[in-house]
Amino acid sequence: MALPLLERLGTGVTYVGDGELARIVKICHNLYLGLVTQGLCEIAVLAQKAGVPRSALLEFINCSVMGSQFSRYKTPAFVNLDFKPTFTLPLLRKDLDLV
Repeated sequence: MALPLLERLGTGVTYVGDGELARIVKICHNLYLGLVTQGLCEIAVLAQKAGVPRSALLEFINCSVMGSQFSRYKTPAFVNLDFKPTFTLPLLRKDLDLV
């Protein structure tokens, strides 16, 4: 019954099973998001310390098999060192504690 509404709200709907499984998938997604963000930070610093501009590294990543909608969305923030939070620390901590 809710499927048509959910399909209009998002780009896709995936049924993962009954009970708490959707919550587990959400927590896994948020952990993965944190890991990808941390990884991008680490490689940006590594490349910059070696003399590669952050913009050049991220352009390369975005055009490679490792590029993603997320990496392209975050590129301006990484290049301009824009540290405005896009997710609250208490919510991130809650999800990491649940992991």
